[in-house]
Order: sequence, then C-alpha cells, then structure tokens
Amino acid sequence: MVKIYDSSTIDDLPWPDNEEGGYARNFLIPFIKNGPDTYIENVKTELVALHIDDHVLPVTISNIHPDNCFVCSPSSFYGGFSKERVKAIENDLLKALLFPAVNLLHTGLKKGKLDKVVYVNNWLLSTNLYPKLSDDQLVRIRDHLIEQYPDHAIAFRSINKVDSLHCFRALGNAGFHLVATRPIYIVDAAQNEHFKSRMIKSDLKILRNTEYEVIDGSQLTDQDIPRIVEIYRMLYVDKYSQLNPKLTEKFIKIIIENRILTLKLLRKDGRVDGVLGYVIRNGVINSPLFGYDTSLPKELGLYRMISVLLSLEAKEHGLLLNMSSGAGSYKTLRRAKPYIEYNAVYTKHLRLKRRVPWAILKTLMNRLASPLMVKLDN
Repeated sequence: MVKIYDSSTIDDLPWPDNEEGGYARNFLIPFIKNGPDTYIENVKTELVALHIDDHVLPVTISNIHPDNCFVCSPSSFYGGFSKERVKAIENDLLKALLFPAVNLLHTGLKKGKLDKVVYVNNWLLSTNLYPKLSDDQLVRIRDHLIEQYPDHAIAFRSINKVDSLHCFRALGNAGFHLVATRPIYIVDAAQNEHFKSRMIKSDLKILRNTEYEVIDGSQLTDQDIPRIVEIYRMLYVDKYSQLNPKLTEKFIKIIIENRILTLKLLRKDGRVDGVLGYVIRNGVINSPLFGYDTSLPKELGLYRMISVLLSLEAKEHGLLLNMSSGAGSYKTLRRAKPYIEYNAVYTKHLRLKRRVPWAILKTLMNRLASPLMVKLDN
C-alpha cells in the first residue's frame, strides 16, 4: 500500500522500525509541520511523506514560483542556472550572443509549466541519495502519484548510472524520460586509487600541518551556528548561485539536534572557518552542506582540507563518494570520474501541450548540452 501523509496526518504515520525510518522521521516531522522554507528560505513547495512498504520518502509538490530554489524547480535549474552562467561570462560579445537564447529557454520553461512537478525522494538538498527500491515499488509510487496529482509531472532527481543504476534502468523501463542535468563526480573511496593520487597526498599533508583543529557537531555552541550559515552561503550562494538552497540557522540547529547530517568542521582561535555535513545512504556518501570562508587566503587550503576530510570519511566506511558537480578538474585530478546526472520525469498522463516542453528539453539536454557538460565544468 502507498499512502501520503501531510502536516495534518503526519503524526499518524507508522514509521518503519529501522535506521532508514528513524532518519526519515527526524527529517520529515519538523520540515512538514513547520514548512520547508523555515529551514531553507528559498524553497517554495509543499512537502509530504510517502509511505510504501518499509520506506518513507519525502515528496515535494511544486507549482510556478519566481526564483524558486533549483531543488524543486526545473525552470530554475535548466533556465535560471544558465542565465547566471551567461551573465558571468567576461567576453561581452559572447554574452550578448548567448543571453537572448538562454533567456528564451528560461521563459519557455516557465510558460511550459515545467515547475508543476512532484519530486520523489526529494530531501531538498543539492544531491538526493536513494534507498533500495524495487521495480514494483517504483511503478506503484508512479501510479499513486499520478492518481493524487494528475496535473503534475512525476520526477526523481539525482539519478545516475553508478550509485542509482537500478533506479536509472527501472524508471526508464517504466516510461520516464531521462533528462540530463549536470556532470557529477564519483570515486570508490574503498579502493586505494583515490588516495594514490599526488593531489590527495598533498591535501593530506596540508591537513596534517594545519593550525586548524578538526571538530564534530557535538563540539559546537549556539554561537557557532550563524557562522556556519555565513560560510556556507559565502560559497554556495554568494559565489555559485542564488538558486542554491539558502540554508537558515534553524536548518543547522535541526540537523545537529536530529542528527540529519554528520558534521566535520575546521576551527582556529575559537572561530569556525570550514564546514562539511554529510549523509550516508545505501553505500554512498555525499556532503550537501559544504562551505568555507572565501575571504581568507587560498593558501590556507580550507577547501582542500574539507574535501579530503570527506574522502577520509568515505574511506573509513568503505563507501562510494558522490562528489556532486562543479570543480571538475579539481576532482578528476583526484581520480574521481565524471558521469551525467539525470532527472527521471514521467509525463504520459499530461496533456500534449504539457508533454511537448519536456520532450524538447530532453532533446536539447541529451543531444546538445550533455556532450559539452564535462568540458565546461571546470
């Protein structure tokens, strides 16, 4: 049986008595009761819990909202990010040539109502890791959501051919479009190849010789929380994109109190200058919380130390490390391999005028953009 629980019924959900169920409970109860934008201010969506067999998954139901966070808005991801990248181009002629095209794309995505979408297993972070879901469970989830939300596309973010290969194949067989999103980088930290690279050895040397101490979340005080938000936003929002999740102080408090993410931090003279927060699911580790003080000298190696701390955690637990997107050359120098990530999107129940924009986007991304993604991701 598949059942949806919202803010009025979440207390009635029979949570599975396992680690996955406990994690879902700790995340979903506060996020559903208080609203997602309490914790991530630019997320404008409805969040519910989907219960199927021994799984509880977060599901977001989104509609059109200007400048919504990319984690629940296809138009922000495919159009908004593209506009930001073009605006950052220093070549004025190239910028003048490209901007009308990406602006037209962004407008078309909004007019095509791509943001009327239900995302399954959407933890509202940059990368979603997947539990073990059978072909039958994925089909039952699809059919139930079509019945509940007949005017919305049904989608799964963060699908790739490595750590979510089963979902990639099963969703494709179930009639989902697989629409390319971005290049990501994955390395098997259980193997020694990652740590044989010259750059990783250099990163470890910086970590050994630093004046910073490495602490965990249990050593934080309330006074550290605003600083964590500040350095996360310095990197992910101010430097990269206003469409990335804008985490709040309440988010940091809840992930510490409810153990939603495991934190590692760099502190010196009583001040936190670097942070990572990671999650482990189904043999994969990823760090959706990552930041450092970008105003400090690059020679301190803050980014390199945070990154190698994550690699060490992955090695200790024998995990695949999903390093997400960005900084492609940095990651490949450490022997991570690039893969294309996808949105799996089901539209067959929608009217033709709603299906066509997704089909066009799939062609644009898979045939034109996908071959260039890795080359441009530096």
